[in-house]
Amino acid sequence: MVGDGSKAADAIKRFDPDVAVLDISMPGLDGLGVVRELRRERCRTRIVFLTIHEHEDYISAAIASGADGYVLKRRMRSELIHAIEEALAGRRFVSSYPAIREQESQR
Repeated sequence: MVGDGSKAADAIKRFDPDVAVLDISMPGLDGLGVVRELRRERCRTRIVFLTIHEHEDYISAAIASGADGYVLKRRMRSELIHAIEEALAGRRFVSSYPAIREQESQR
């Protein structure tokens, strides 16, 4: 566990994990910035966001940044493991909050 986005990016680059779980709201470099930096550097680590942000702008920004999963913290117990498994299988996972599912199906 790290304390801010820059440290998260550094740790991911250093340890090269298969998957990392990040929050969007982190001190310094936010989670979206971390993912953009990692993708720019062609880092293979799959990223799953675990966040309180339910607004469609956050979801769209997360997917556009290159995230592989998006799980709401209130759905963590029922969805986080599945989201990680989906990301590792090369598939995208978006939390089952009704408004999020509707947005995803319209794409």
